[in-house]
Amino acid sequence: MALGLLAFSTFPLFTALIDPLVSRKPLSAFDLAKAALSLVGVGIVAPAFDLGNPQFQGLAWGMASGLSYAVLSIGNRDMVPRLGSLKLAFSEQAFALAFLLPFALGLEMRPTVAEISLLALLGVVFTGLSHSLFIDSLKVVRPQAASLASALEPVYGILFSALLLGQFPKAREVAGGLLIIGAMALPGKRPWGSLKKGKEA
Repeated sequence: MALGLLAFSTFPLFTALIDPLVSRKPLSAFDLAKAALSLVGVGIVAPAFDLGNPQFQGLAWGMASGLSYAVLSIGNRDMVPRLGSLKLAFSEQAFALAFLLPFALGLEMRPTVAEISLLALLGVVFTGLSHSLFIDSLKVVRPQAASLASALEPVYGILFSALLLGQFPKAREVAGGLLIIGAMALPGKRPWGSLKKGKEA
């Protein structure tokens, strides 16, 4: 679980790199330095660079998920003023439901009432409500800042995974995770300037 959470937590890195291209703002050299530091952390976390390794596949899928979430966050910033956070969150969750429903129907399972109740709690409170609040925050903060706040998710996830499931991260995952989360927690601007400076007057 720690490996997947840490891989997903790279999405602030993708946000910092993609957002300047979309908003046509200068790309910060400091953001590139943070990206490099984050990639070093991913390299430490990676069990082996082997496409046949299930853990490496999980790491790759986690980073792909982080990339897609970064694109979603940037798109939400532009759409939330027109649609509102609740309508936008509902539309996105409805799309996810429509996409995943065919796969769920193929599973042979009979959930109990307790399991359905827990799924409803997970979907309504811990997904729908939190996602709506995250989208609403994009009205007043930049996607990079919102992404940094969300980057703490692996910390909570790994902590509760250890407490509730007894799944403790390995030393390699802790070291790489500290680099990834530490890089994302650094401020987004430094007086080094940008890679794309305007002409001096």
